Amino acid sequence: MFQILEEKYNNTFYPTTKGFQHSSGKTSIFFPFATDTTGINDTKPTLKDFKSISAAIHRNWTNTEIHLPDLPEEIIEGIIESVSTEEKNQLKDIIKKLIFDSKGNLVIFQKSIIPLIKRNEKNAKISNLITFLFHLFDGPDFSKKISDCLLNDGSSNTLYSLVSNYLNNNIVETKNEIGKRPYFDGEISKQVRELFQRDYLLLSKNEDLFKKHLHQLFKYYYYSYIQLLAIEFNESITNTSKTKLFFSLEWEKLSQSRLAVDNGYKKLETIVTDIFSHSNCLEMLNTIDFSEKLPNQIVTYKDILSLYESCSENEILDLEASLHKLLRQYLKLISQVEAKKGGFNWETESAIAALQTNSDSQDPQGLKLVRQLFYAMRYQFEKSGRKGANTDFSTWYKTFVQLNFVKTRGRLGNTLSLSKDYLLLFTELAILNTGKDKILLTTLWEELEIRGIHLDNQSKHEATQYFQKINALEKKSDSGDAQYVTKMHK
Repeated sequence: MFQILEEKYNNTFYPTTKGFQHSSGKTSIFFPFATDTTGINDTKPTLKDFKSISAAIHRNWTNTEIHLPDLPEEIIEGIIESVSTEEKNQLKDIIKKLIFDSKGNLVIFQKSIIPLIKRNEKNAKISNLITFLFHLFDGPDFSKKISDCLLNDGSSNTLYSLVSNYLNNNIVETKNEIGKRPYFDGEISKQVRELFQRDYLLLSKNEDLFKKHLHQLFKYYYYSYIQLLAIEFNESITNTSKTKLFFSLEWEKLSQSRLAVDNGYKKLETIVTDIFSHSNCLEMLNTIDFSEKLPNQIVTYKDILSLYESCSENEILDLEASLHKLLRQYLKLISQVEAKKGGFNWETESAIAALQTNSDSQDPQGLKLVRQLFYAMRYQFEKSGRKGANTDFSTWYKTFVQLNFVKTRGRLGNTLSLSKDYLLLFTELAILNTGKDKILLTTLWEELEIRGIHLDNQSKHEATQYFQKINALEKKSDSGDAQYVTKMHK
């Protein structure tokens, strides 16, 4: 039990005759990122807007492909040709103004339009992200629910019907074959999937909100999943717990003492810096055969710790022997690889310090070995020629977060920032979840925290004042200080 699967190990870390190579994404995929940032600037509009990413995921759910022209002008010409009219120029101007935005993208005037938004860039990294998010958000029978949510109510005006008919004639049914790759599907994946699906279905009950804000739901839960996973891995290695990341409200002023300053984006940035080391470490750990105790799953640090509660003493000795072998072998292989480039000495003071774990701690020996393996990987990434790959891997996520959830606040630096749109979106979802027309303010804070949105007391006060300003705050005279936030959209 718990033997290293040598063939799996060799196929993963010796993919060619060039010798040992780091590898992530063969035994386990936790993150959708690449080890280079080629084309990242070209993807920024897509990562900021996110509508075309959401659309592509919907096409996977609905098993469709679109065969529309690339340019808005060509689409408009196609629409004009599909109808008999003597006022072609006038109709062309109307379509251009009402059906396309200033960037030439389709306006979502009906729910059924959502899967038809095309990407302007062709980037393999974005394609990988789309597949990754599809696997994260998908679930049994969810595609059927998606199809129901996208049905129009039949009340479209003549222009919308004309455009919709043309667009639908350019949809081709297909069987989207999403490759079965080793995507992680653990507790955090299931937690995020459940929240996303619940909010998606709640949002679909309000068509206006659904059309306007659905892409924001995809953006937020992508942000949420990566930071939750990075936090769990970081806490497993550092033996800490209960890390919370605080948002500030986009429009409020901050002081240095506010929680969002040091416990927001700055903390997230530090945590996600190590995700490439985690990805490689877990890749190597998953070459151990855990199938008897942890069948049909990708193993994480927490899973290895849990084995100490379910395994016999002899089984634990087998586990620790394999972990020790992985560590010893890794140190040797890195020395051999680096020797060809001028040397890499694990005996230096800094290397010894980097691999040090607290020998007096009560943690199991296996967890200490896992930590040492992680520390070794992180140290060599920081000190070797692979530093660029390590940095670029997390840059993809940092760039996405900076584009969508960060505000620069002068000398205070970058903070996680919640816009009015997001505050109102999650407030509406929380109210929809109650099945009523309002929600207790204290319950709203709880609903936001369930979704990973933590606000300090000052931010809560600012949000309350904003609700009052837009006439969404209701105080019951017979309930003392009980305050409610009411629906803002019918």
